Amino acid sequence: MIQLNPNFTDTSEPKPECEKIPGLVEFHRIYGIIHIYLMLIWCPIGIISNILNIIVLNQKRMRTSTNLLLTCLAVSDAILMSLYVIFISYFVIGGKMRSCPYPMAVYLLVHVNLQNMLHIFSCGIIITVAVFRLLYARCILRCQRLCSLKRAKIAVLLVLLTACFLTVPCMISHQVESASSYLGPGDYDLVVIQDTNLTQMYTINYVENIMLRTLVYWSTAIFVKLIPCVSMITLSSLLVMSIHQRAQAHRQSLERRKRMEKPNGADGPTTAVIKNENECSEVVGNPIERVKHIDRVKEKTHSRATNTLLAIMLIYIVTYLPQAILLLVSGFSGYCFSETVYDPLGDFMDMLTLLSCGVNFALYCLTSQQFRTTFLQLFCQTSSWRKNALSRLTSW
Repeated sequence: MIQLNPNFTDTSEPKPECEKIPGLVEFHRIYGIIHIYLMLIWCPIGIISNILNIIVLNQKRMRTSTNLLLTCLAVSDAILMSLYVIFISYFVIGGKMRSCPYPMAVYLLVHVNLQNMLHIFSCGIIITVAVFRLLYARCILRCQRLCSLKRAKIAVLLVLLTACFLTVPCMISHQVESASSYLGPGDYDLVVIQDTNLTQMYTINYVENIMLRTLVYWSTAIFVKLIPCVSMITLSSLLVMSIHQRAQAHRQSLERRKRMEKPNGADGPTTAVIKNENECSEVVGNPIERVKHIDRVKEKTHSRATNTLLAIMLIYIVTYLPQAILLLVSGFSGYCFSETVYDPLGDFMDMLTLLSCGVNFALYCLTSQQFRTTFLQLFCQTSSWRKNALSRLTSW
């Protein structure tokens, strides 16, 4: 999430003198230069990859409740990265963070609130997917009803409403103001050189209500950062436990079947087994064995989907948990910690956030055979190459 300093452009209060940390100051100076160009390269890649996710996940064969949720996640991530391209191109490279025309100041205000809402929405969608996977794992008989497409749409609407509600403190705590109060001597010189009317330049700032500023700070730290991370850690642990329990139950079921089949092994129906180069087998001729094979395929599909989700959640936890900890420490430690530690790491934390928004396409390709196959069928034009590629991929 693109962060605004809780003390952004606020000069109404005297600030204490804080001793800078040389290492972090140097890191901020060096990485700040790299960050601009790195994000201008990465964000378009992430936008394209999320558009590909949306296209593939909306194909007829891919339409499931889980994929609907992942489509919403891709839409949110694509919008977030698009907003950041505009933000960094105009406000950072153009030097308009502290003074800009009124329409762009309004855009910056919308940007701050919208990216906050999208961040909450993305976290909520991931948590919802995790709950759905947990229901699939633990409520096998009722999962089709509990995790239906209709319920997924209702869940998306609830997550969106929750995200809007949690964004309200951010909305009411920021405002557009004249930039004349916040420009230093160097900024005045720049304005004179550009022949710009100072009264027509604006910026965004916190409102003067200290309680609102405190509310938005702690709501961000707790509800936007900490609680989603704790929820993901808890759900990840439950999913891992469910996978382990299902694997154990599956092994025990196989052992029981083997013990039951041994006495009748000689008189039982013959079974033809066809093995491919990867030692995968398909049982032909025996209906019971075919059912067992279908069960094994379903189990593998469920495990792959769960592993994909666990990878996504791990990326989000690694990205947002340090931010939550820094925000909490900053809240308890005061202005100097924010000024000397949190702010110099702002660009780096933005980079981690945007990286997490753009890696899902690679994860889906690595972990989902159905996603790979559908993607190749859609975008690989050479039929012979497509056939060879599909035969290689389906052997994974």
